[in-house]
Amino acid sequence: MIGLILTAQSAFAATQIRNNKACFDKEITTQVVGWNKYGDLMLSSGQTVYLADVIIPQWKGRNNRRFQEISKLFGKTVIVKLQSKPDRWKRYMAAVSHNNDDIAHKLVRKGQAIVSAREKTRLCTPQLLESEKEAREGKFGLWATNSFTPIAATDIQTLKEKNGQFVLVYGTIINIGERKNWTYLNFGTNWKNDLAAMIPAGIWGKLKETGLSVNEIKGRTVLLRGTVKFSDHWGPSIEIQATELLQLDGGV
Repeated sequence: MIGLILTAQSAFAATQIRNNKACFDKEITTQVVGWNKYGDLMLSSGQTVYLADVIIPQWKGRNNRRFQEISKLFGKTVIVKLQSKPDRWKRYMAAVSHNNDDIAHKLVRKGQAIVSAREKTRLCTPQLLESEKEAREGKFGLWATNSFTPIAATDIQTLKEKNGQFVLVYGTIINIGERKNWTYLNFGTNWKNDLAAMIPAGIWGKLKETGLSVNEIKGRTVLLRGTVKFSDHWGPSIEIQATELLQLDGGV
């Protein structure tokens, strides 16, 4: 079953967070000297890093504490595991911890961040999904608003209003189209109007390696996440960029 969490205790014990070693190839001890409007951290060692596996969105409401935890890191000594190759904006993907507390995990627990693979094809810390689910159920932080509540796959009007934005969507897969380069999970019968999840061949292959099949997933309820896009020629679509971003059953 894809996307379900291996340990129920991970949401409560920060020291149990284990990052995938393949994501990072360098570790440094440094200080946080600032941050930008996206929540990227500026380090005394000269790097600008972004937290792996999460995005920190803007939202309105009394629970808006977007950079509350980030600001507490100012001047603090942190341990940073990072990928030594920067992205096109000269930022480094990183896992940052302070006093043995993983910062991305803390943000997710408090409802200040949403789990996203960003530009990767895998999550470095899949346990974050369970912590996010508990934050949603507790209506912590951004989950206290309606802006980020998972959207029904059949709610095309709301999806249209979210065009170009990162969203969580839940629904039942009606049928599946498996092609050479893409596999399409269809949430309706009219491809010109209904939502489809688009899975690149590489990601679909990894899902199949776990034992997932067309017969197993058809008719199942899933929670998926990604950027919703509309086209003049077909209905809304969301590209699944990592295997963990398609969760069967209990993800909602």
